[in-house]
Amino acid sequence: MLGNDIVDLHFADCPPYQHVGHPERVCTAEELRSVRDAERPSVTLAALWASKEAAYKLFSRETCCPFIPKQFAVCLENSGRLNSAEVAMVIHAGVSVRIELSVTDDWLHATAISPAVQFVRWKVREIGMGCTGGCQPLGESKAARLLADELASRYCEEGVLQGFRGGIPIFKNKKGGDAPVKVSFSHHGRFAAVAMGWPIGNRQGVPGRRFAGKAFPWEETCSTCTA
Repeated sequence: MLGNDIVDLHFADCPPYQHVGHPERVCTAEELRSVRDAERPSVTLAALWASKEAAYKLFSRETCCPFIPKQFAVCLENSGRLNSAEVAMVIHAGVSVRIELSVTDDWLHATAISPAVQFVRWKVREIGMGCTGGCQPLGESKAARLLADELASRYCEEGVLQGFRGGIPIFKNKKGGDAPVKVSFSHHGRFAAVAMGWPIGNRQGVPGRRFAGKAFPWEETCSTCTA
């Protein structure tokens, strides 16, 4: 299983913490200390929030747990000054999940990866003003679906169709049944993101590189959606 989340850092800085409201409502005491001590508190808070969201999306595929942010405890390996690639762990109900973080000047992306997932592909795309709805929620959602179709056409060997089960996005084979690839959507502000993962032992559609059995997040070049 996997989950992902994207934060438009414009909403992290202007004004600070706009994307989460009141940090004390979503962060543990330890997390709040890491925010206060960070070089860029708003970006560290964005990393905590995205990690919680991505982990929740992963866990919600197995259980109907509510999203109570404080119950998703995040441990950042480097909370003081985030680099372009970071690792975090999220613990929920005694179960931990690894989070891969990617940070740019404009956005922060988190991918939650379960041990059952061997290969990961993800992409962040800026939502261009040509998208219906612009940066409104409907436009963001459409951009994420278009991006998912693009990645599916590239990496799934057989045609697949998007669908939802209990509000969770899935891929189905055109010939029937669920496709083996797992998918997660996210969007925020100017950006949409999609992550796709293949379970251990299933290499359908994965490019020829081998990753020694480990999850390997991989990002494509950002581009602008104008569809």
